[in-house]
Order: sequence, then C-alpha cells, then structure tokens
Amino acid sequence: MLHANRRATGLMERSQLLMRTGGEGLRASNAADDRWLQKAMHECVATGLGKAAHVGRASRFRGLAGQQLQVMVSPLPRQVSPYGVHCAAMVLLSDPGLTIPSLQALLQGLYRLTLAEAQLAQALVNGWTLQEFAERQGLSIHTVRSQYKAAASKVGVGRQADFVRVLLTGPALMRWGHQADPGALSHA
Repeated sequence: MLHANRRATGLMERSQLLMRTGGEGLRASNAADDRWLQKAMHECVATGLGKAAHVGRASRFRGLAGQQLQVMVSPLPRQVSPYGVHCAAMVLLSDPGLTIPSLQALLQGLYRLTLAEAQLAQALVNGWTLQEFAERQGLSIHTVRSQYKAAASKVGVGRQADFVRVLLTGPALMRWGHQADPGALSHA
C-alpha cells in the first residue's frame, strides 16, 4: 500500500476488517474476504501493467460484530498513477451504513423542488426505492411516482439512475460539501 488517507485508515481501524501488513501489503481479516481481495488486487495490477484487461471488483466485507466495509478494487494504469510506476491498482473503502445528511434545502433552492420532491430525492440518494419511500411516508405509489416525475423533470433527467447520479455528482452536492464537514462523504 503506497497511500491511505485519514478516512480510509480510520475505517480500517474501526472495522478491523482490513489491515496493513508489513511492507506495502493489505489483508482482510476474514480468510474468504482476503482471498477475494488478493485476487482482485492481482487482476487489477495485471491490468495496470498491460498484462490483462479487468474493470475491477466490489464487495461488502462483514464482521462478526456487525461491522461492514464496502471495498472496491480498480485498475490504475501506470501512466496516470499519482503515486509512481509501482502503483497499478487502487482500493476504495466506504461505510455502507453512511447516509448523506439532508440536502433538502439545497435541492429546493437549486432545482426548485417542492418540499415533498426534495424529501423523495433525499430518500433516493440514501438508497430507498420509490416503494419504500411511499410506504414510509404513508403515500400511494402513484403519488410518489408523480412526485418523482416532477422532480426528475426539474433536474433535467428521466431515468431514476440518472436522477440519483446528478444529485450525487452535481452542484447540490458540491455546494453541500462546502457547508458541511468536507470529509463526511469521502471515505476512500
């Protein structure tokens, strides 16, 4: 391991699901997870070295005490590696239990969403389905679908995946990041 930011180090320490080994190694505490991790890193390094083609892998590691880590391993080609020619893969970590704090006020102002549309958008960003939102809010699925269609139209997309992508990568999240803890969303 050539670099680990503070958030990634904290996630590894808190979860005890991943650990640095002597030298530059990274191991998972569970044997099956470790086999998966070593294979994924090997495949991605081979891709970065031009020996094979692999797009990367993602998995969720779970501990006996309920702790979880989302782990993604991705190729990092040598020519674009910010850490030198020896780095050919990156490991991204995130806390699957993390929810994004409220973006409702920003979404209302930026996209002119109603309060109901902003609440729905927030729920979708946090991984809820339209059906789950309807049930939790005591609304009919038809009402929620109408709210979604209106919100998606205001954001300028049609598909739900595009709607969430725009919210997670667009100006609302960038503005939110300047107002909140700058590291609260990034755990890799």
